[in-house]
Amino acid sequence: MQLIRRQKTVGVVTVLFLSVAGMGQNAAGSIPHDKHFPKRFPKTCAEIKIVPLGMSNISVASPDGKYTVCVKEDREDKDQLYTYTSVYLSHRGRTRTLGRYKDMTETGGLLWAPDSRAFAWNPTFGGASSGWTTFAFDFKSGRLREIDRITSRDFLRRLRKACKKEDYSAYADENSYLVKWIGNRSVLIAEEAHPGGLDCRKPSPTDFYQVALLTGRIIKRLQGAEWAAAKKEFNNR
Repeated sequence: MQLIRRQKTVGVVTVLFLSVAGMGQNAAGSIPHDKHFPKRFPKTCAEIKIVPLGMSNISVASPDGKYTVCVKEDREDKDQLYTYTSVYLSHRGRTRTLGRYKDMTETGGLLWAPDSRAFAWNPTFGGASSGWTTFAFDFKSGRLREIDRITSRDFLRRLRKACKKEDYSAYADENSYLVKWIGNRSVLIAEEAHPGGLDCRKPSPTDFYQVALLTGRIIKRLQGAEWAAAKKEFNNR
């Protein structure tokens, strides 16, 4: 059996943090200051082209219609051995790079918060079956970052405690899946072991966590009726 151990954000090349002072629209409807949306960038997501055979090419508008986030596999290294996937924020004819990631293999869901002040995103560095992680961006901090580190540790701690008699449990890894927003300041994340037999529990469980947006803090791990409702929603996605 080949053991694949997940390492978070191994493909990150750079993340350009935004200073968000004045970034959002004010009451008068003014656009963000030019320093946040330089003129040298494309004006819209539609102008950003993906590389040949690029897999990631999505654009999602905010609920209020003022912003668009797009994820584009739009760059290659000079030898065309690997690609880069970029995350862009577009607003009224200006586009800004939020992050760029090396060898990101696939992009899952991207969901805006109901108030349009944040979004969460679910990509993978390991293909369809492994390496899934959850990122979030919010205008208050101006940062795009992973928010599932704490849930990952908690899930693996439970797995290894249950499987402590199995030598291979130390190599177990997990996938983090974005399920939905809960209000405007937290998201629901599902954690599952990577398919491959490293979770001795049968059937291998899915844990659901409500996670705070800014810190990734676990607000609660769902149990009982809440867990059952979340599991049904997760399975029906």
